[in-house]
Amino acid sequence: MKIWPFIIILFTMISAKGQPTIPVSSTGIGDIKVNMTLAQVEKTTGQAISLKTTSNESYEMDTVLVSNKGIQLTIVLFNAGEDDNNKPQRKVYSVGSSHPNLQTRSGITLGSDKFDIVKKLDGMYLTLQQDWRMEGKPGKEKYTVLMLTDGENGTLLIMYFESNKLTGFQVTLDEGC
Repeated sequence: MKIWPFIIILFTMISAKGQPTIPVSSTGIGDIKVNMTLAQVEKTTGQAISLKTTSNESYEMDTVLVSNKGIQLTIVLFNAGEDDNNKPQRKVYSVGSSHPNLQTRSGITLGSDKFDIVKKLDGMYLTLQQDWRMEGKPGKEKYTVLMLTDGENGTLLIMYFESNKLTGFQVTLDEGC
């Protein structure tokens, strides 16, 4: 009977480490991809998404928080013209998250060191800059952003850092500016 506590502890350790990773790529996070339509996002997440901007003539973007398979995502939608029924069509402009199980194919996860990531991505088109988060006085030592450009897909994979540790991902359309 003394074996049960060990089995329970072992099962807990296995299930905690066995959490599935959530793929991050230059085209999206998990099942949500840049340029998906609002209808595709709703079908994928199984949720109806209410938007503030409904006018077809508006260039405003809508930001929504969505939960998909236990992942909290911030999705920005833009006006992509009209669909076949002359209704305003919204598409994903960007998707972001700070879920602890996010991981790129190259093994980059939250908590990864900024300098290790730069070494790992050496040879790719990268931009590293200060992140001016206006929480009082800007701190260039504290916040930085690394952007990986995917010219083939017209997207950016953005990585956010605090004190040189990765804290979140965002995938967005690259407007080429």
